[in-house]
Amino acid sequence: MVGSFPSVRRRSQRTLTLGEREDISRGSASGFSIREIAKDVQRAESTVSREVARHGGRPLYRANEADQQAWTREGQGLGPARVFAAERPADLHLRERVGKLAHRIREVVLIVSRSHDQAIEPKH
Repeated sequence: MVGSFPSVRRRSQRTLTLGEREDISRGSASGFSIREIAKDVQRAESTVSREVARHGGRPLYRANEADQQAWTREGQGLGPARVFAAERPADLHLRERVGKLAHRIREVVLIVSRSHDQAIEPKH
């Protein structure tokens, strides 16, 4: 048999654990503020707030469902509007970069030519 086994999936240490998600769920159900929950799980308030909002808000947040969705979503990028450059066709990515660079060069040339025209203009 040729080949190798796929690597075991591991989560980043920055990812919320199931235990943290359960603490968020319990805190939310108990009526604690996002700030109090964040302090309890030792995470940033923005992390907890985004987690709850991403999974239906306070009334619908369920730790197990959120954890399963996180496993499913992991590695899929940041959404359709923010596809990673590595996942795009190479020439499309290069065309975008060249187009942006050409636009910036035109801006700089225009600025330089304006300042040059003003500098050599004879004064009456």
